[in-house]
Amino acid sequence: MIYVGLYSSPVTFSQDLTLRKTIRKSVMEQSKLLDSIGTAQMEGELQTSILTIAKKTSYEMKENSGIEASLSEDDIRDYMSLVIKELKRSN
Repeated sequence: MIYVGLYSSPVTFSQDLTLRKTIRKSVMEQSKLLDSIGTAQMEGELQTSILTIAKKTSYEMKENSGIEASLSEDDIRDYMSLVIKELKRSN
């Protein structure tokens, strides 16, 4: 049981990091649409699109490693909001 924990902990951490990188990259790529339009509707569509990408990436990582990522859907939404705020501040 201890060995399973020792194995799954770093794998989960790595998957979460990969998932966060995927989310950040996707938000940055798709945020160019927000710059040109800048509406709440577009931000909602962006979040829906990113959430779909994040779920797909999470599923693929689970299939490859057998360990589920620890980020919940709420965690993913919170992280997306953080990245969007960072992008707005930097522009």
